[in-house]
Order: sequence, then C-alpha cells, then structure tokens
Amino acid sequence: MDKNFIPCAKWIKRGIAKAKPEVVKLTKKELKGLVNKAKDRVLTTAESIRTSTQDEGEPGVSDAGDQFNMEDYDKEDEVQSLIGIGNMMSLDEESDESETESQAEEEEDEDEDDSDKEDDEIKPTDNLIAVGHVYGDISILEVYVYNEEGGDLYVHHDVMLPTIPLALEWLSYVPSQSTPGNLLAMGGMSPEILVWDLDVTNTLEPLLQLGEFSETKKYQHRNHGHTDAVLDLSWNCQLPHILASGSVDRSVLLWDLGKARAVSQFKQFKEKVQTLEWHPSEVNVLVTGTCDRKVQLLDCRIGETLTSIKVDGEVEKVIWHPSSQFSALIGTSKGTLGCADFRTKKLVWAINAHEEEVTGLAADCDSIVTSSTDQTVKVWGLSGGEPTLRFTKHTGLGELHTLQMCPENSN
Repeated sequence: MDKNFIPCAKWIKRGIAKAKPEVVKLTKKELKGLVNKAKDRVLTTAESIRTSTQDEGEPGVSDAGDQFNMEDYDKEDEVQSLIGIGNMMSLDEESDESETESQAEEEEDEDEDDSDKEDDEIKPTDNLIAVGHVYGDISILEVYVYNEEGGDLYVHHDVMLPTIPLALEWLSYVPSQSTPGNLLAMGGMSPEILVWDLDVTNTLEPLLQLGEFSETKKYQHRNHGHTDAVLDLSWNCQLPHILASGSVDRSVLLWDLGKARAVSQFKQFKEKVQTLEWHPSEVNVLVTGTCDRKVQLLDCRIGETLTSIKVDGEVEKVIWHPSSQFSALIGTSKGTLGCADFRTKKLVWAINAHEEEVTGLAADCDSIVTSSTDQTVKVWGLSGGEPTLRFTKHTGLGELHTLQMCPENSN
C-alpha cells in the first residue's frame, strides 16, 4: 500500500499573501530544462546521501524518518523516496509537439474560466495553509486557501518537491527587497533547505537554496550546510535575515538569508536535533530538543549551551511557554507533556498526555493542544499549574504527524 501522509504544515496569517499571485508561464523548452535540472539535482543528492551513509555508517542516521515508518522501505526505495520529482517524465525535444501545444491551449482555456479566476484571488480574510504531502514516492507542497467566515478550504496551487518535506517555516525576509514577502522555508530528507515564494505559482524552482551537499567527504563538514536530513526550522523575526535549522547530522546552523549561506554552526549535540525555536523576545536565545532526551538552551552569541534539562524520552517538540519567558513546553517520544524552567534547571511538571509519541504541540495563554501518533488531538487547560484535560478528539485519520494553531483563532 502506498504511503499517504502529511509530515508538516504551516499557517500563514491573513492579509499577507498577494491578492493575485504571479503566474509563471513557461515555454516547452524552459519547462524541459527545469524538469531535467531538478531531476539531475535530486538524483545526485540521493546518491550522495546513500554513499555518505555507507561510508560513514553513523548510528541513528538511517532512522531520520522512523516516525513515518520509513524503515519499512528497502534501501533502493528509501533513496527513491527522496526524489519525489524523480518519476516525472523527461521532456525531450522529440516528444509530440502537437500534444504539448494542445495541452497548453487547454490550460489557457481553463485559466479563462471565471470560477477559476475567483478561486485564484486571495482575499484579505483568507488564511493560507502550506502542507507537505507525501504520497508513495511523490512529495508535494500544497498551498491551501482557508476562509473561516465562509468555511472554504481548497488547494490554491501546489509544487512538486525534490525530497520528502519534514519541516516548514514561514518568513517575510526577501533578499535584495525592502518590502516584506511571503516565503516558506522547507527542510526535508535531503540536506538542503529550499525557500519558496508563496506569491508565485506554476514554478518548479525555489527562490533560494540554502546549503550544498558535497560528494567529496573532505568538504562535507565545511559551512556549506547540513550533511543529512533537516528536521526543524525556526525564523528569527527580530533578526529577520536569520534562519535556524536542526538536523540529523547533530548540528544547529544559523543561516544568513541575504548571503544564502550558514554563518554559525553549533556541533555540541550528541544526537539528532529534532526541534528548535527562537525565544520570542531574547534575540540570541534558542531552545533545542534532541534524541538523547535533552532540552537545551543555546546562547547563539557565544555558541554555548546555557542550560540542559533531561526528560523521559526523545524530545519530539519544544516551544516557548506563552506566559513565562523562562519556561518551555515539551512533548516526548514517550507521550509525555512537560514544562521546563530554565532558572531552576528542572521540570516544573510532567504528565502522561498520550499513549504514543507527541508529534504536535501548540499553545496560547490559557490552553495547550497536542497531537500524537495514537491518532488523538487533546486540548489542555493552562492555568499556571499542571494542565488539566479539557477535550479529546479521536480523529480516525491514522497517525498524526503535525499540528498548528490558526494564528487568528486558536479555537
């Protein structure tokens, strides 16, 4: 049975997206070049990852996607699953031109349809929801429009991805542009981070690529980027040109988006960095969660770990407490929901929230919402002490891998 799951998703606030996104119109020759370039790039990356894994044999690297049951793939299928675009046909110059022209004419006719034009327009009351979708060995970034008032939810546009998406992060910083944009950074099973412009449709190429995986072992650990899957991303809204990333390669990188390169690398971690988030007010402080059961507070000015707190399982999710600048909320692989206080260097409380790992964690001033591979979503009351269960929803959707609150309505 083909795998069909959503590993990551991200809400985009209302009023940010352009009312009429730009549409890229490609000639047959341009389309051929982009498709074949993308295929070459992802095939090279997949082969490099496979070669690196065989050469180095690092423990834990092969299980980067275990929560998605990727261990059931045989070795060749694992590599093929990295390249969602790998099954896209090559457009060679001897293909049937009349068929291509006919398809182009049909698409132009569809573009003229009034209802399609109405759907293409994004209203100020619309949210966007970016969704990483994996179906078999195909990976897609789907951009939904959601209108709460009308109850509308539909796919506005989508992008074929060259790798399985694992993390999405919205950001407004556009290099060489004074006005804010509407961008989405994506980390996945390959070491590179791709940044897409959500105000542009029909594109096959990202606006920006961060990182470069070297096939030469000698250069793999230079500041060109990560050397393995990227598990989480966090944009620094106070320093908008800075993006942080955590990886299977046991490092955290800080990226200068204006220069499109890593400017700081932190390698003090003993295991995979699964989750991280910038402090909402302390510009240089980053909280991280790793597979060796540690929540760590990192001062990025000096590159040192200020505090480390041990928990009962792998740290799947960590976010800052909405009502305490010194505390973080934690979800673990054991299904535990906890709160860490970095002043006392201890857990304030920890409860058994789920039967399986916590895969999603969000909070506002009076509630916490969690999701799990046990197929449930739970809402917890947050009133200063240990949270109390308010609501449980058995979704019947299979394992849940991500959870996000709507920025305008947490209900």
